[in-house]
Amino acid sequence: MLVGIALGSLGMQMLKAQKSPTAFYIAEVFEVSNQDQYNTYAAGVPATVEKYGGHYVVRGGKTEALEGEPPKRIVVLAFKSMADAQRWCASPEYSAIRPIRLRSAKARGFIVEGLGE
Repeated sequence: MLVGIALGSLGMQMLKAQKSPTAFYIAEVFEVSNQDQYNTYAAGVPATVEKYGGHYVVRGGKTEALEGEPPKRIVVLAFKSMADAQRWCASPEYSAIRPIRLRSAKARGFIVEGLGE
């Protein structure tokens, strides 16, 4: 009986220790039609990301295509969870500047759930 209690306790500790999967917001910017407006957008994003617990993993930088067409610009943000990434994306702070990007660049963005550790 004591073994059962010990195993149950250990199992509960392991469940509590498991982290929820990290989530990544990934954007590919195809074309910037108004660089000044896009720069305004890009300057405003970091504060919104930080407020919702995210951070940059990739922000532009050199790319090398291994298959298919090379991307123009890639941005990867990491958040503690899918819910945090969704909160950031729908936040009033990001929603206020998102229209600037929509009118100044063609892009696609999505959230991908990573592996729990």
